[in-house]
Amino acid sequence: MSKIVVAAERMFETTAPLAVSQLNTEASQSIVRVMDRTLVELTEGLRSAGDLDSFWSLAHAALERRGVKSMMYGAFATQNETKVVGYSRTMIWKSSHSQAFFDAFGTDQALDHDPSIDHCLTNPDIMLWHHDSDWNGAPAALKKRVSIERDLGLYVGVTVPTTRFSRIHIGGVGLSMPEIKICEFDRFWCDKAREIVTICGLIDTGMRNQHMSELVRLSPREKECLEWLAAGLRPDQIADRLAIGSKSIEKYIFGAKRKLRAATRDHAIAKALILGIIAP
Repeated sequence: MSKIVVAAERMFETTAPLAVSQLNTEASQSIVRVMDRTLVELTEGLRSAGDLDSFWSLAHAALERRGVKSMMYGAFATQNETKVVGYSRTMIWKSSHSQAFFDAFGTDQALDHDPSIDHCLTNPDIMLWHHDSDWNGAPAALKKRVSIERDLGLYVGVTVPTTRFSRIHIGGVGLSMPEIKICEFDRFWCDKAREIVTICGLIDTGMRNQHMSELVRLSPREKECLEWLAAGLRPDQIADRLAIGSKSIEKYIFGAKRKLRAATRDHAIAKALILGIIAP
């Protein structure tokens, strides 16, 4: 276990996370009953959020009140897809980090070789960003990335892997806290860890169970084509069933692949099923 993780876990061990993985289960309702009233109200507000923008704004505001300036949420369908096409080309994400971050690394490569994503794929423990000693033996390319992120204000913060809440939820929530001084971080984290990690769990639950379709934004036709592909029809058979041209079907399938960040048609079907965008 890295020193980053050890430090995070040591500070966190007495304030175990109470993240809710399934809001409508009896176990989750029991967890909610022991939360602070503010977290209960937040849970109810997130559950009733009518759309993705409202959900994101409410969660973001709750984290801002606890010292977070910006965040990125990312979800993968499987671990293996990251080995085939890389992080940037397969992760479905939403972020409030500044545009300068994406300009610095390039939108198509911004997430590649990110050590926090490496961590999320293999470890459910919380990762701290700002322990310089852990970068001493890192490759030159990684040190350069860390230096750029520091210049952009993405130096003090944490990454919370979503496998912490459910082993099949592959991804994470990265939280930037540039206004927290490093010398004060340990005390801050001991005070706020429980609430912050709980909110990360609520974000993951809501994004996957309520708002993933809005995040991916498949058109009705794109979704319909994937549903028929998943049912075993070929594109020409789908064209006949929907009474539209084969070229239109191919266009819809291509659009679904692009939005799902999938490498192939089969990959798009698998991601849509795993992420709950189409019904099995």
